[in-house]
Amino acid sequence: MARQGRYQEVSANLRVKEVKISETERFVVCRNPDAADRDAVVRANLVERLETMITGSDQLSPTRRAELRGVISTKPGLNRFLRVTAGGLLRIDAAKITADAKLDGKYLLRTSDPHLSTEDIALGYKQLLEVERG
Repeated sequence: MARQGRYQEVSANLRVKEVKISETERFVVCRNPDAADRDAVVRANLVERLETMITGSDQLSPTRRAELRGVISTKPGLNRFLRVTAGGLLRIDAAKITADAKLDGKYLLRTSDPHLSTEDIALGYKQLLEVERG
């Protein structure tokens, strides 16, 4: 996903680029700008909610802080951005937020067909999603 290269525009909300692994195996990285915007908003809301939950947790006893950590661990959306310091303090993990932001609106398709174009693969997958949704 981090490999350099320009995306080709397939449609108004779909861009693709190809990554060849071997002669018979390749990946197509797809990016949807609309989904990227939506992902960024969702992440901002999650981080804001997590910040609200851990605000003032430094003054809690270690046991109460561990209980709060347990509550947060049951919420995967929040837990992935939580970091616990060596002293047991709860913090927001900025590195995980940055790493997550790099994946906004992206998904990966794998194919072993060397003859299909990247556009056909991406559009075929998109059509499959629409059929399944229907």
